[in-house]
Amino acid sequence: MSASASAFASSPFGARATSRRRSRSAKPGEVPTTKAVSTGLNATESLPLIHGRCVWRGPELLVNPSAWTTVLTKSDIAELESALRDAKRANLDIAELTQTNFKLPTLGPKLVAMTSTNLLNGEGLHLMKGLPVERWDMWSICAAFFGMGAYIGWHCPQNAKGHVLGHVKDLGNDPHDPATRTYTTSAAQPFHTDSADIVGLLCLKNSTQGGESQVVSTAAVYNELVTKNREAALALTKPFPVDRKGEIPRGKLPTYDMPVFHVYHTRASGNTESGTSEGGSTASRTAESSTASSTAGNTESRTAGTDERSTAGTTESSSKKSTSQKSTTLLSGIYDRNFINAAQTRWARGASATQNGDSSEPTRDESESKPTHSVPRLTPQQTAALDALDELCDSKEFRVDMRLEPGDIQWLHNHTTLHARSAYSCVGKEMSERHLLRLWLTPFSNARELPPMFAERFGDLTPGPTRGGIRVDGQKPYCALEPGA
Repeated sequence: MSASASAFASSPFGARATSRRRSRSAKPGEVPTTKAVSTGLNATESLPLIHGRCVWRGPELLVNPSAWTTVLTKSDIAELESALRDAKRANLDIAELTQTNFKLPTLGPKLVAMTSTNLLNGEGLHLMKGLPVERWDMWSICAAFFGMGAYIGWHCPQNAKGHVLGHVKDLGNDPHDPATRTYTTSAAQPFHTDSADIVGLLCLKNSTQGGESQVVSTAAVYNELVTKNREAALALTKPFPVDRKGEIPRGKLPTYDMPVFHVYHTRASGNTESGTSEGGSTASRTAESSTASSTAGNTESRTAGTDERSTAGTTESSSKKSTSQKSTTLLSGIYDRNFINAAQTRWARGASATQNGDSSEPTRDESESKPTHSVPRLTPQQTAALDALDELCDSKEFRVDMRLEPGDIQWLHNHTTLHARSAYSCVGKEMSERHLLRLWLTPFSNARELPPMFAERFGDLTPGPTRGGIRVDGQKPYCALEPGA
């Protein structure tokens, strides 16, 4: 447990209820368009190092935890309780909550500022403490959390069932089944990113043993590999087969190819027009393409060096552009070894047929009795690269550990951090009571440009209500108050 986490207070969580989500009509905001360009790295090119606030190591963050921690005030809680009363009087479904009908006049701007300063243009993580889950019923807890998310961005569905408010809870599922989503078990969850720009985790109750959260800077781990294990770093910029675990969007295959590290260029145009998001946040839309940080409303953080910028590859290209454009080299990570391993178990050539799919057989053409879908086996070099990445992430030199206590909310930027959790249990009980709520969000403004390959996992790359999340045919997004609903 970290030094900062040891001082965190704990409390029990409130009662449960049930509520079902009705479809939300989110009005897209005016946000930057995306047109990221791959650097086209190959074995003869250098890998640029990344600099900025996104590059950090765990022990460095623990020197000053107040820089990335906020304690909710009595005024913040009073605003939330007032908004909850108004929502109940209006008989609103949780998923209908927006900035218009869930008013947080002072806490709302704090959430907007935290998103821009800490998540999108800073360390990529922030911890909020003090949500009074011990005195609220489950509807109020879920509504408050969902309503807070409405000041950050659009809510994304987190699974094929359409959960826009998810439950991280041990449901007794088999973690060894390659089709299982690990968040529904008590097994250790390896370092990974989620299928959305931002993830929020609200702790209702933790386990008596284990369940610690770990976070690392993607850029710090990448820089270390570039410096000391270039072969592994280069291998991680090449595609790996990734399983979808049965949650397959229309027109897609059961697996997709995705590198772990994406190094790419973005351009910002000086010709912008202002717009307003659904939540009232000012953003900008460029005439051609934009950087990961919007060219409007973010001057202070840019001049403070909060963008991650490489030490190579920008000077020459910038000189060839007009003075109204700048080139920035970004690093975005996308990773979950559990899903890479599942692709090997279920779909790799020569893999056991008993591990594949709901039918326990590979996808086959009946007339030829041959698999119609398969993926190549990982090479020894690819496996070694993944091992090197996992080893660095799990190192105390890089990770920050925190034990979430009831009322704590952990916010993370998936493109610049990787997160994990340790295995957990409760003494004397067959299933742990550890219970977290989860939000996946696409920010209303200053959303990062993403490289084209991200479309395999994020779908629409234009920032808006359809970017990110897991979207499949027949899905009806809803907000469940009970785990497993």
